[in-house]
Amino acid sequence: MIYTEAKIYSDGSHYIAIPHTVRPRKIRRKRQEEVITIKCKSKAISPLNEENENIIERITTKKELFNEVYAETVYMKKRERKKKIMETLSPHFESEEKVKEYIKENTEMKKRNLLARKIRLSRKMNLQEFNYFVTFTYDGNLHTEESFRKKLKNCLSHLSSRKSWRYIG
Repeated sequence: MIYTEAKIYSDGSHYIAIPHTVRPRKIRRKRQEEVITIKCKSKAISPLNEENENIIERITTKKELFNEVYAETVYMKKRERKKKIMETLSPHFESEEKVKEYIKENTEMKKRNLLARKIRLSRKMNLQEFNYFVTFTYDGNLHTEESFRKKLKNCLSHLSSRKSWRYIG
């Protein structure tokens, strides 16, 4: 391997070299995202404990709306997810074909990003020599899932900076 032609990047704590390839790569510019207005229902409780549904207009982009709906539908089946995203985004596009194309592009991008994160994680893991495997459980009376996660992250952060621990979670 010729090290002078290797692509070198840092994952935050390590430098990783990837051999040079001859595949040409286009520079892609980010598209300017179109701003859209969404009408949302907001439930407000009055002093008399009556629920009122107010319609609020919210300014966002198509990409942010897609990400919100995708996050809500992550655990659904693919067809159901696609149908739900289609229903939500279709009022903001001119034709059904453009909506389908937009959904296809963004779901493929989500898959690529997930794969890139997994590759980065495996490269980082291969640079280390791990000695232990640990599984944590928490008492539901003392913590919620979020509070336990926050405390554990804080503890591991202190141990990594003070005692030079390395961990992957």
